[in-house]
Amino acid sequence: MRNTRVLLVLALLFFLGVPGLGLLNVLHRPLDFRDYHTVYADAQSLVQGYDPYLDRQTQIDQAAERAKGMVGPLPRPGNWLMAQYPPPSLAYFVPLSYLPWKASLATWLIISTILFGLAAFSVLNLYEANASLWPQLLLVVFVAGSIGLPRQGQPSTAAISLAVIAMCSFIKNRRIGLGACCLALAITLKPQVAILFLPYMFFMGSRLRKYALAVIAMVAVFSIPGFLLIHWNPASGNWLGEMLTNIRLAGTNGLINDPAPANVDSQSLMETDTIFYTFIRSAHVATILTEAFCGCLLLVFALLLLRTRTGFTRDRLGVATLSVLSLLPLHHRAYDIGILILIFPALDWLTRQSSVLKYISTAMTLGVIILSHYPLPHILHVSYGSVASVGLIRFLLVFRTMALFLVALSLFFLMILGLWSRRRLPGENLQITP
Repeated sequence: MRNTRVLLVLALLFFLGVPGLGLLNVLHRPLDFRDYHTVYADAQSLVQGYDPYLDRQTQIDQAAERAKGMVGPLPRPGNWLMAQYPPPSLAYFVPLSYLPWKASLATWLIISTILFGLAAFSVLNLYEANASLWPQLLLVVFVAGSIGLPRQGQPSTAAISLAVIAMCSFIKNRRIGLGACCLALAITLKPQVAILFLPYMFFMGSRLRKYALAVIAMVAVFSIPGFLLIHWNPASGNWLGEMLTNIRLAGTNGLINDPAPANVDSQSLMETDTIFYTFIRSAHVATILTEAFCGCLLLVFALLLLRTRTGFTRDRLGVATLSVLSLLPLHHRAYDIGILILIFPALDWLTRQSSVLKYISTAMTLGVIILSHYPLPHILHVSYGSVASVGLIRFLLVFRTMALFLVALSLFFLMILGLWSRRRLPGENLQITP
């Protein structure tokens, strides 16, 4: 496996180099890293005494009102977009917010890439010692193609990487304490990315159940700095209501997170409700159907886990299945596809099964790699259109491709897990890389 490790290092250098080159243009095109700019500026607003959950002008007006009688100019808030991250998440960007913009961005890109590199090597270590070259090369291609994660400075990069490192340590039953810390920090940084991996720990044996309780405790401890900062900031007394309002507004009226077909940006969303919104005009009904559908899938998943004993094969399949299921019910954009790096150890196992499963799993994996980095509208060179103008079927196949594909991928892994639980597929093979 040494040759593959060399290729993986080269892929990681590519992963770092592409966004690194973008630092040269950051002064002229600062929004190239807009996702990091948001948390950077919101953290600045928080420590300067502004309310990061309000728009810029309202922050200025409120600060001026509070500062009547004070001598000297007021610091101006830096945020250009109202915060949607909770205080525990923003608190971990406060140290970086004291750095100049370029230095802060460069530091964050280096941290993110190191974490993603550790996550990639952790996944590779879940391959069996005699793993074939093909699934290893697919992992390398996936890593090399994941340049979109650091290109925007997305906080998801760190949360995904920490969650992957945690689950790999749990599966291998090594450094579990470190894995628990990583998972707790991932949940603190971006809850929707990692939260579903916490209940899975209760299905991984009695030892992991105890660590699951420790993760819950650590999340509470890791959240203390953020809640203290928000408590000491008198401008943010109504932060919870304001944050929930910001999240709700961003998902309505054609704004960036609106899953309705009328929103052009909805084609980059991956949650299942983008599919139901295509058929149903009522947002309330579409949300209920999404929750019911995803709830059924998660229930089937839990029942399959209860039918099997924990083990290396079961947990590789289980974590792969959950990584896909975690993208369906909650809000996710294309950059969160990085969590699917957890399907590759299962691919290593599937390529050893029947030729049909081998080819299907390989095709599914290639689909993940291609569609996550090259959306179908870009491949076909077609512009976004309404359901009425392009037709329902074509709209779903072209502009809801990733959401449909993720549903198909989740059903595929549930089927595999079901076949394995009924002993229709070979059992444990505990020969893994040291």
